[in-house]
Amino acid sequence: MIAMAPAVDEIDDDDDFVELPKLDLLAPAALAQKDAAAAKLAELEAATGRMTLDRNNGKAGAAAALRDHLAAIEAARTEFQLAEAAYGEALEQDGAARQRLIDAIRSLDPDSAVEGITATKCCDDCGGDNGCMILGGIGRCAHPGKGGVPPAYSQDPVIRSFRTAAVKAIRAQEESAND
Repeated sequence: MIAMAPAVDEIDDDDDFVELPKLDLLAPAALAQKDAAAAKLAELEAATGRMTLDRNNGKAGAAAALRDHLAAIEAARTEFQLAEAAYGEALEQDGAARQRLIDAIRSLDPDSAVEGITATKCCDDCGGDNGCMILGGIGRCAHPGKGGVPPAYSQDPVIRSFRTAAVKAIRAQEESAND
């Protein structure tokens, strides 16, 4: 399984250890901040009609309250725009991080990529952020016993090499079980 790097004194130069980058997605938190800013803006805007009516009816202090309220709306609008921009940037950074992970997976030796695969179990590093190791990080299972490689990906040389390694590993296990 490709996971935590061994301690420096435990590294064996003969090992082909590769640590895959971890995804620490920014977009979910940025989206929550954007949604909170939108809710705050909507809440403030909902009170504008009543406050304007109070001012128009000459209610004491209503003009100053409306002025402060409109300033708060403008600040909330600016905060929403900033949160929206931050969310867009987070999506871009998450996309770049995802691409780095896919590139790292696709650069693995095929035997390392499919380590741990059995006739019924996916590779050790399949799932979660890694997606399917046989598909080079795409989030759809391509286990030979669970549907295989979709035709749209069948000509990709990396995916073909990973699939070949997976089939070879499963066959070797089956042959050793029959011995």
